[in-house]
Amino acid sequence: MAETKNIKSLGKLVSVLDCFSTTDRSLTVSKIAERAGLPRSTAHRAILALKEVGFLEQDHTRDEYRLGLRLFQLGATVLNNMDLQRVAHPFVEALSALTGEGVHLCVFDGERMVFVERSTGGPTGPQNATITMEISPCYCTGVGKAALAFQSKADIDRVIAAGLMPFTRTTITDPAR
Repeated sequence: MAETKNIKSLGKLVSVLDCFSTTDRSLTVSKIAERAGLPRSTAHRAILALKEVGFLEQDHTRDEYRLGLRLFQLGATVLNNMDLQRVAHPFVEALSALTGEGVHLCVFDGERMVFVERSTGGPTGPQNATITMEISPCYCTGVGKAALAFQSKADIDRVIAAGLMPFTRTTITDPAR
């Protein structure tokens, strides 16, 4: 019984963290509660717990919260322990040099694309290789659409059912397209 309660509590904390994105960098308690589907008081308690351990930071001037540096530290640890980036790096650079184009090394997590490394190309080959952990919805990026093209209908339907929010004026949000 206590184990189930702990899992539910952790789920609430994760749902609060999931409210943030590259386009929604800081949010009010009300907006977090709405997005997480939690009562405002529950969301506020979760926010305070996450703030206490450094997962969230408060912008006192705007009374909003944003992801904290502790998450960046954990992400850097994940990246440093990720064999994929270490093994694939020479291939990313070689492909960029061969084509003179940018190369993105990404992982498809079922709904999003996690950009692990980017190499910007040019006429003389790779210009810059950047290790990144940027996450974008798969329907918003070219590499994400390519990954979706090879997924099952059930996986594609799940992405569509979650909602296709526009991130730019050119984001395709019509499932028929």
